[in-house]
Amino acid sequence: MKTHLFFVFLFVASIVFCPLNDIFHFSYLHFILLKNFQDILEESSYQLRYFSLLAKTGHFRKTAEQLCITQPSLSHSISLLEQELGGTLFEKQGRRSVLTPKGSQFLKYVEKSLDVLDEGILNMRHI
Repeated sequence: MKTHLFFVFLFVASIVFCPLNDIFHFSYLHFILLKNFQDILEESSYQLRYFSLLAKTGHFRKTAEQLCITQPSLSHSISLLEQELGGTLFEKQGRRSVLTPKGSQFLKYVEKSLDVLDEGILNMRHI
């Protein structure tokens, strides 16, 4: 989250403080910042989709198979998300991974966010 905010801050600061007569540097700086921001958004989108599907299946192996990724990659992605949010989202109950109270609360926001994102993507494809 801190990295995300840093790039947003850099982007806004570059708009405010970059001299307009230095259009080449202004454009190049924005290209770099937008590319980094795009990469961050794409990575976050994948993490949210992984989290949502894992919450539904309750199994890391099944979720990884459905996503066509390795189970260690899925575990790492969820671990990074938990670090960013400052708490565990899943706990083991036998062979299943179930949402913690924090995970259940976060799932509500994730589902809303993904619905809006998917709607936006569909609408943009029709323009």
